[in-house]
Amino acid sequence: TCNTFIMEMVTKNLTDIHVAHTMRDIMHAFHMHYSVRKIGRLIFALATGFVLVHFISGYAAALEGNGPSLAGRMHHNFRLDRDGAIPEYFGHGLMFLTATMLLQAYFVTGRRVFVPLATVAAYIWLDDALQYHERLGSWIGSQLTIVPPDGLRMQELGELAAWAIAGCVLAPLILWGFWRTGRLDRIIGAMALLPLLALVLFGAGFDILHTRLAELPVLISGGIEDGGELLALSAFAVFSLGIVRLSVGREIAPAAYHPAE
Repeated sequence: TCNTFIMEMVTKNLTDIHVAHTMRDIMHAFHMHYSVRKIGRLIFALATGFVLVHFISGYAAALEGNGPSLAGRMHHNFRLDRDGAIPEYFGHGLMFLTATMLLQAYFVTGRRVFVPLATVAAYIWLDDALQYHERLGSWIGSQLTIVPPDGLRMQELGELAAWAIAGCVLAPLILWGFWRTGRLDRIIGAMALLPLLALVLFGAGFDILHTRLAELPVLISGGIEDGGELLALSAFAVFSLGIVRLSVGREIAPAAYHPAE
């Protein structure tokens, strides 16, 4: 039949390719591809550079005082915690490309796991661009009449509620993406979870923590929180770049082909 012929052709094509079965295989394949290594290093170099410029220009601007200065202008343009600064647009571009690459990986391989991952990347992009959780959190906080738990502000409680709402909306798609999938899909999901957990740690955890550390300078608290977020986004983008490269090269087998996973 036609389906049998297609399966035989896919199997024949994959016999000459080292198909990834484990996390170690995927990491080795990432390292072996020159384009993934070079572009990944460039992304991390730019993200690290933005973090360093934030701290160095901020410190230099503080030394020069409140008057106009080159350091002050640089800090204004590269300040990690300022809306509309260059690092923020860099993060937006990373998440747009990440969502696009993960969708391409899905169309190439047919593996459902890439759909919720692409959706999460798109949500991160839109949340940051539209300030979803800040705006909705502010509204929810203004409507609540309960006394927040010790140490929490109403704004923070509202933001947690906004994240919970987004999680409830995304949960069915995430469950569908991982329902009855193979071992390789679960490995890919676990690898994607690492930068996402780092993003939650800096974006939510440190955001709540630094409000309790009033003595911590804004330059440091903003640099750690938003710098950590930017590095986590960079890791997610590099992971997606490697995934789409392996998918196009069929080193991640299409869903129609089921090697021993």
